[in-house]
Amino acid sequence: MMLANSTTFPIYPTALPGIEFFKPKYFMTFESTKVAFDGMIGALKDDERHFVGLYGMGRVGKTTLAKVEGNTTKEHKMFNDVVIVVVSQTLNVINIQDQIADLSMKLEEKSEQGRAKRLYLRLRVIIRSS
Repeated sequence: MMLANSTTFPIYPTALPGIEFFKPKYFMTFESTKVAFDGMIGALKDDERHFVGLYGMGRVGKTTLAKVEGNTTKEHKMFNDVVIVVVSQTLNVINIQDQIADLSMKLEEKSEQGRAKRLYLRLRVIIRSS
């Protein structure tokens, strides 16, 4: 089958879903979740902090909480960009670096140290401009 040269197809802009589209259907707020949520928001409102870590037992909702936090910070325009990095029990530094780099760059360096230096320099520029 051959298409005619004059055939045009509509262009539908698509965006990859990011954290701004993450709305958990069944996100239940428990008192402990609210305490953690409020503590993270409080820490993020501190102008001296640019990073927040969340850790704990597996399967308790840390990633979900982080994504809800990401939505909240974007909705309240606390930050221009939000990066969520999932660090599993089996540490993979290259994967962590790639998750951070997805914000605004592509890492060409092969070594962990070279990639770390490039990320550090880029994040320093982002933090200073905010």
